[in-house]
Amino acid sequence: MNGVFENIDAAAGKIEPGFWQSNWAWFLLGAILIIAIASAVIARLKRRKQETPLEKALMRIGAASAAQTDSAFALYISSAVREYISDVYKMPAPERTTEEFLKLAANSGVLDDDANQKIAQILTMSDMAKFAAQEFGAQGRSQMANLATRFVEEQDAKINQTKK
Repeated sequence: MNGVFENIDAAAGKIEPGFWQSNWAWFLLGAILIIAIASAVIARLKRRKQETPLEKALMRIGAASAAQTDSAFALYISSAVREYISDVYKMPAPERTTEEFLKLAANSGVLDDDANQKIAQILTMSDMAKFAAQEFGAQGRSQMANLATRFVEEQDAKINQTKK
């Protein structure tokens, strides 16, 4: 041992740390950033306000004006009213024919006579446009949209008054 090992050359040079050993902290930082960004996006999506049935109905009524034909316009308006009723009163409005729905609404007791008359007028106008190809032009479209808007706004006001 006296000087024997000093004369032997090393088979390999100094062993340096590997890639992962040198860069693990950067990968950890990257993973933390990805998790933080994903958490922020998820939290923002959860905070997003859900549209009320009134807001949905008014948006659909407004979007109906883009319809090319009176038949399509009537379909959008009646769909908006039926979906509103379904959301608010839990009545199966979209799955029923006009006649079936009007009987259901009249017997339910949740809608007053004025509301039932407005629904009947909206759905009758819609059926005439969809099935009898009746055209009612700009004035008829305006009348139908105004009637639907008044209906959903009045019902929403009644519901909010009842809650208070």
